[in-house]
Amino acid sequence: MSRVKKALDDERFEVETAPMAHAVSVAQPPMNPLVWDHWHELDGYRQIDLMRYKDGDSGLGITGRPQLIREIAPELRSTLYGKSHATVARALLDFTKFFRYLDEVKRNLGRNIQSCADLTVADGEGFKRFLLAQIGRDLRAKHNSLNFINKIAVQVCKSEPGADEWDNARLLWPTIEYHKAPLVHEDVDPKALKLVYNAAKRNFDEGLKQMHRAERAFEVGVDPRTTGQVGRRGRPGGRRGSVRNMAWYKWRNLAVMFRSRIRHRLLYGSDVERADITRINNTLGNIKKRAESVGCPAASANILYRLSAPSSSDCMAAYALVSFHTGWMDTARAINVVDNNFQECSDWFSDRTGQLNHGQDKRGTVVILSVREGKSNADDDVEDELSVEINAQRPKTGRLHSALSLKESRYQPYSVIKTQIERTRYLRGILRELRAGLLAESQTVEIRSQVATIERKLRSPWIYFNPKGVGHEAVGLLGVSKAVSVAFDMNLKSQAKDLAEKLGRVSLINAIDAFSPGDIRDGFATFVYASSGANIFAVQQALNHYSISTTRHYLRQKRQIAERFKQFRRMSQALFEELEAGHAVDPTVLRLATSRTGFTCEDRKTLETNRVASVFRSRYGMGCTDPFNPPKDVAPNHVMDTLCGVQRCLLCPLAILTPEALGPLAVRLAELLELRRVIPIGRFLTSSLTLELRGIEIIRDQASGYLATWFDHAVTSHREMLRSGESQIFDAVQLGALEMEIAANPSFL
Repeated sequence: MSRVKKALDDERFEVETAPMAHAVSVAQPPMNPLVWDHWHELDGYRQIDLMRYKDGDSGLGITGRPQLIREIAPELRSTLYGKSHATVARALLDFTKFFRYLDEVKRNLGRNIQSCADLTVADGEGFKRFLLAQIGRDLRAKHNSLNFINKIAVQVCKSEPGADEWDNARLLWPTIEYHKAPLVHEDVDPKALKLVYNAAKRNFDEGLKQMHRAERAFEVGVDPRTTGQVGRRGRPGGRRGSVRNMAWYKWRNLAVMFRSRIRHRLLYGSDVERADITRINNTLGNIKKRAESVGCPAASANILYRLSAPSSSDCMAAYALVSFHTGWMDTARAINVVDNNFQECSDWFSDRTGQLNHGQDKRGTVVILSVREGKSNADDDVEDELSVEINAQRPKTGRLHSALSLKESRYQPYSVIKTQIERTRYLRGILRELRAGLLAESQTVEIRSQVATIERKLRSPWIYFNPKGVGHEAVGLLGVSKAVSVAFDMNLKSQAKDLAEKLGRVSLINAIDAFSPGDIRDGFATFVYASSGANIFAVQQALNHYSISTTRHYLRQKRQIAERFKQFRRMSQALFEELEAGHAVDPTVLRLATSRTGFTCEDRKTLETNRVASVFRSRYGMGCTDPFNPPKDVAPNHVMDTLCGVQRCLLCPLAILTPEALGPLAVRLAELLELRRVIPIGRFLTSSLTLELRGIEIIRDQASGYLATWFDHAVTSHREMLRSGESQIFDAVQLGALEMEIAANPSFL
């Protein structure tokens, strides 16, 4: 095709499809609906070009079908809106396969399909056979390709004029079945994972140490290029040499210079002057020789850069700590630490201290990392550690993910992310200057792509300084500039293996070697499952899974499966033992039998005692922790394996005060007060009745308001009934008769 003819065809095609394009200004040329800039929040801009499907492409082996691609383009653009670049690439590959199938249909059957209206059920079966005949055994990918093309074709047919009369059966395509085998996650050794966690804490502590050193250095340090002795001096023998500037040999001055060097690399896209680089290398070389002579660690360029901004190892350590405590593995894409103007904000978390006693916020998933309420000490006005909620939006599903964290705990998410924000503040300031300069230029696709990349780095706390980059590339983003798996292997795994050797746990090195960043999420799921008493729904909430079937994959580790089989065998054995012994099947007994300690005769006795104690009430309405074994000083004649018959609960240390006991205690207090009135005071004070009276009075003093008024009224009312003879002392003796007996015989008691 000649260039002139191709230009005429393009012009005619643009005129024909102009009504389907977006509305444009009269001064602008018509927009081509087959070419557009696709934007994704994480991946930036990408140009999608469907012209090859209109004109044909010999490299792809497809023939152009202008009408078909004209129908498909609007629906494809709508379907791919906001999708990642990887999803766009898969969709275009699926259409390439579909166009190859259409060419095959034309060659073999003579049918020239030029519109979605020409597709039938037979085309679905034919496209299925075409996909199955292609190279590759991934049936799931072929299944997705067939369903995606069918979905687009159905949407196109429904949007055409007269779609109300369109029959869905016309495009009722078959599907490709594939075996959905249950995924079994690799075993995660808790001991080896703990070594990785300790390595992350050590690296994070080292980063904190460098940050504190930098604060002191930038207060007193100066750039050595602008201070100190300069010039030349004479030497013996007529030689001339430069004067040594001692300002270059102070690490605080070098830290200030390297801070300026970072700014120069980012803003101007190049390093400092060559003469300054040479002097830096010479100075660091001399410092290294002096440090080796006295056995001290030498300063290096990486250490000096680390004073101003975190390195990739610092970033990986912080990323791992947050993942260990939350189970999130997409943290670099989820947490947003800037506002709409890309200025630092505090909206990435919310203080939940005031909500701890009033129920939990139900937005998204809440993982309780530690249960500790915030309280203040009235004596020294020292505030306890407070809990906050870390918020993050999942990039794919858009669902809010959240976790509770302590404010003052160094290694929990809140403090880790806050530290990262502090350490990367200098980098963010320079990135904002770069962004402002790019926004002032003409907004081409390249400029917009750079702005999108800079904004993406401003949002994330997981940025670091890349000494090998220039411009905004000098600021790396974990998971994008460097894969998380690469940083994980280079830093945490190597440090964890060194730690295992140091502690003499060489057997764990192979387990550490097999680790990947995804194993942190598996380990978190295992921890939640074990801590919640094998509650799979707690794991589902912790991992923020939409379906419980997804959660099952994380609990199919070989070690966990073997443990569950052991529990099942123990439960089955306990079930048959209970039936053989003639006991009723008790779920509590079966649950205890599946534990590692098993269920013994002592456990059975304790269980029965606790159950009786939970429902036992004395004649005073009080409970008892062990009604079968009262103290000997309270019940000296108690018979073993029987309930307490004395029930003098106010003298017993096993007694439990219950709300039901308040009425009987008021009656007992009335009886004791009347007895104190009629019994000689010396005899009453030396008896146990005095202890009961004091005990009830202590309980009465704890009551207040309506409860105290009601208690006093009950005591007064019952005392009147005792004096009138309506009630009896201990339900056995009339108060009047007791008074007459004591008066007649003082030694009666």
